[in-house]
Amino acid sequence: TYVDFWDAWAYSKAMNGKLPAEDEWLSTIEFCLNRQIASPRLETLREWTSTRQRKPSFPMGPQYPRVLNQLNGGAPTSFVENRSLRSSDLGFRLLFPPEPPSQP
Repeated sequence: TYVDFWDAWAYSKAMNGKLPAEDEWLSTIEFCLNRQIASPRLETLREWTSTRQRKPSFPMGPQYPRVLNQLNGGAPTSFVENRSLRSSDLGFRLLFPPEPPSQP
């Protein structure tokens, strides 16, 4: 909580991970539902993702990060124009690349 997009992004790079994209989040939830296992819950009410979106009223402008919203069942919410936003209900999680198979 109280982590802006830049802090989340920098931490993910320092840990050799990445912020999940919306489709990665949603496919994980779908995978869990199809196999009847517990799906991941958002640790906070909203979480930063690596997915970007342009402001609909200014389609040639910059792309802004999107957040996932627990209140919407993990469905995407609108973009967040202020990447420096810090809020008690906004956090993040990391994805890490799969480890290579061990050699015998």
